[in-house]
Amino acid sequence: ADFSRALRGMYRRVDGLLVMAPSVESATIKSSEFRDIATVFVNTRTNSAQVDSVTFDNFGGMYAMTAHLLSKGHRRIAFIKGPADTFDADERLGGFLKALSDTGVESHPSLIVQGGYTLTDGHHAAQKLLKKGPLPSAIMASNDYAALGVMHALREAGISVPKQVAVTGFDDVPSAHYGTPPLSTVHVPVRELGSIATDLAVMRISKGSTHPPQRRTLPVQLVIRESSG
Repeated sequence: ADFSRALRGMYRRVDGLLVMAPSVESATIKSSEFRDIATVFVNTRTNSAQVDSVTFDNFGGMYAMTAHLLSKGHRRIAFIKGPADTFDADERLGGFLKALSDTGVESHPSLIVQGGYTLTDGHHAAQKLLKKGPLPSAIMASNDYAALGVMHALREAGISVPKQVAVTGFDDVPSAHYGTPPLSTVHVPVRELGSIATDLAVMRISKGSTHPPQRRTLPVQLVIRESSG
């Protein structure tokens, strides 16, 4: 509802839109009165090839991080999901599950818990995992803030990271480097994402429908620090 109100407030007042709405499908917007406004979807679910979009490789980044843990011998890996029904969270969960499947490792439903993207979400999710027992050898969070919350919960429980449980995140926010211990994560090129999205919007405003839709997926990079051992 808040998103719809924000859109209506900009109608006929802008030449272009950069839309970052992970919980909204692009067709919802392009089927509205905004279909004739130059729109670039940023980290948003886009099931149509007829829209301009730019996103991170959420799937590939989480796949790579899972493969990293598997290569270190972890098999009982817990995963804390991001917000329900959001594009980036779904992609990151998908990368985790595919890496397990490709390696022949079974995913345990009890080790996949609903979480979110805040410190509190990660803290609460880790507490749920600790109550289920036995302890996983690694906990993967869907973003860095949740991962930092996980590490706080583990410290409260007297569990050593990474000696007893490895922890990883996603995004490489500045505070990840200063975690206790520093957090292994996936770096995403935020500045490049914004720059490319802006360029695509300007191109679409100037060229209209004469230019083919552009779909860009930006590569990400593993950043391995102490939290994963």
